[in-house]
Amino acid sequence: MKSARERRRYLYWVFEAKKRLGLSVLDYRVTSNHIRLLVKDMGVNVIAESMQLIGSRTAQEYMGDVYALREESEAYTRKSSGENEVLNTKTLSCGTK
Repeated sequence: MKSARERRRYLYWVFEAKKRLGLSVLDYRVTSNHIRLLVKDMGVNVIAESMQLIGSRTAQEYMGDVYALREESEAYTRKSSGENEVLNTKTLSCGTK
């Protein structure tokens, strides 16, 4: 996790798992290249379900950021190449029958 934002969002989901599933977090450390969690097993599948929640939500957020950056890049490329004007013309002509 390279950015401070990614580390904060990961911790958000750790504590969301604590709130939702009863995960007992004894200690944690999130750095740029790894994560350490010390948790206590408080029930059946609590740790497994918590890791699924944390992993899936952080992955969704990461991929959302990646897609947003890609869309911004593609929009910039279209705008700078003049392709955007062609797309707008096609959109307008498709909207009328």
